[in-house]
Amino acid sequence: PETLQEFTDLIQFLFQDTMEATYTERNSDYAIVSICIGMDLCGVTPRNHQSYADQHGYDYILASQPVKGVHPKMLKYLVLTWAMKKGYKWVLMMDADALFMNNEVTIQSVLRDSRITNTTNLVATRGGKWKNVHAINNGIFLLRNSEWSIKHCFEIFTARWSYTKFLGRTLIDQPLQLSILIAQGELQWPPQFEEEQGQHVTIVPKRRINAFYRDTEYRRKDDQEGGSWQSGDWIAHFASGRKYSLMIDLLVQEGLTSSIPPVEERFPFQLPAPGSQVGKAGSCWCENDEMHCVPSYHVIGVHKAGTKSLMKQYLGGHPGIMTTGFIEDRVRWLTENVDNRLQAECNAISETNHPAYLNDKQPAVHSCSFQDYSLMYGQELAKHGATCSSTSSVVLPESAKGMPLVDEMVIWENTFDRVRGVEFPQVLHKLQPSGNLIISVRNPVDVLYSAYNHFGDFQGIQTGPEHFDVFIRNMTGLWTEGNCSPSNYRTCLPEEFSIAGSWLSRGMYSQYLPAWLEHFSCPQVHIFDVSMDARTEVERLYSFMGVSDDDVAANVTNLTYNVLNFTSAETEPTLFNETDGRLGNAMNKAFYLPMLNETRAHLEEFYSPYESELCSLIETYPCLNIPLFQRQCQHEEAPTELG
Repeated sequence: PETLQEFTDLIQFLFQDTMEATYTERNSDYAIVSICIGMDLCGVTPRNHQSYADQHGYDYILASQPVKGVHPKMLKYLVLTWAMKKGYKWVLMMDADALFMNNEVTIQSVLRDSRITNTTNLVATRGGKWKNVHAINNGIFLLRNSEWSIKHCFEIFTARWSYTKFLGRTLIDQPLQLSILIAQGELQWPPQFEEEQGQHVTIVPKRRINAFYRDTEYRRKDDQEGGSWQSGDWIAHFASGRKYSLMIDLLVQEGLTSSIPPVEERFPFQLPAPGSQVGKAGSCWCENDEMHCVPSYHVIGVHKAGTKSLMKQYLGGHPGIMTTGFIEDRVRWLTENVDNRLQAECNAISETNHPAYLNDKQPAVHSCSFQDYSLMYGQELAKHGATCSSTSSVVLPESAKGMPLVDEMVIWENTFDRVRGVEFPQVLHKLQPSGNLIISVRNPVDVLYSAYNHFGDFQGIQTGPEHFDVFIRNMTGLWTEGNCSPSNYRTCLPEEFSIAGSWLSRGMYSQYLPAWLEHFSCPQVHIFDVSMDARTEVERLYSFMGVSDDDVAANVTNLTYNVLNFTSAETEPTLFNETDGRLGNAMNKAFYLPMLNETRAHLEEFYSPYESELCSLIETYPCLNIPLFQRQCQHEEAPTELG
């Protein structure tokens, strides 16, 4: 539309068979508007919004159907204008990722507390990092029915420019709206204070109408800006991160469970996975003549405990085991750890790739959705001769019926997460009750040091044994003082240690393993002991998976390098091949000096309480009765590690 009249005519035309037919009468002077199209959140937020509106006699206007050619984020300006044309005096824009948390607060009370003037038409708040970028957040705002407001919606909808400073991967309308308000002199740039009063715009404190409730990474910053949701605040805005999970957790915490859907309705995939067990491959099915499969075996960790050798050499090297060649899939669609950047990249690639996955760091992969993940492994099954029957079931040739299908899910660090109100190990079990877990373990001290050398980014600081000693003594001290644990270290440790906290915690096997064994029985769990002779362990692995050996274990371990536990600061780091003594290892990117003796002694003392807990676990769970855990339980000195 080129004119305001064409804009309103377009709205009338687009909504004549939808909004007009659904919302025939205006029952209040106040309306709540929300857009929820094709989002998982649509099973939660509309219930909450409607309940709040009913309590206060407001009308709730929900746009749940797409309009061809109009992005959902731009659609709201059409719906807002339509609502104002219906005669509502004030309209509350409520994004689909926001919930009413205090039903005692009313729109009228918020307007009164905001001290609006006769010319105030827009009541909004700042966003995150508002002093530098997001001078407004337009997920929640109040709009007065006025000529200025309708024109404002028209200007945003038809805008073709924005100040580049405000652009973002997933931000569509917010940069436009902010650019217009600054260009028209309604807001100052840069902003000086959290509150601001313009001729037509009032910026109020975030917690009044738009308090953020986000993951730890963002919550610390929101706390610093005074914008984090606190109990008693009117609205919680889940502006980024694991939105659905955060919503469920907060609703449970505040006792507002009526808005929570049943577990089976919370996930964008069927629980359990569709199809049935096909041979030893996994849960497989056909859909639209495409084969899908959830593998029967999942390597779930421990990162820096030999998982790469396990996947590429020992499992990938067996002709009777099916793998895609991909490793380290973080299955973020399952853990719900998809940030806006990854989601944007997946959305872009899904337009051309089927299945859609990202693998910038080959062979590591990021499957974009459950459909993409299951299709990846269905295609692997098809390579081995599997076909779809007329009844949409998967048919395996005799040669493939005894072949297990394996993936690697990087999910060990998600063990204590709650995904949409469900403990994460339980989520995986609900998805595939018959699944089997393979867990590679190593001396936790060496896991930590390997992670430090592999992942450590200390911005120009010289790393090495001495730095590691100082760094780790600081972190273990903070861990002990703060009573940290693998389930809370992200919030317990200071921000600068939050990533390294995962390195420290992942070897606390006595904490992690019970969480998995609560849902997967011992016969479904195999612990691969990296500290033992590689060939013996690989033979034991093949036995667990029910595949023949025929000297395969000997062949795939011929080039296994022995990684020594260095106990002397003077000892040079050496990786060698037992067969020909060649230095180097294709599985490792770099050599690094051994840690100091005193550092190792300090860490062994730090891990000692967790290792003692293994004693009772070994008695309860026979599958945990491996040499590494026996030694840790008895606090014996570890032998030279292999592999």
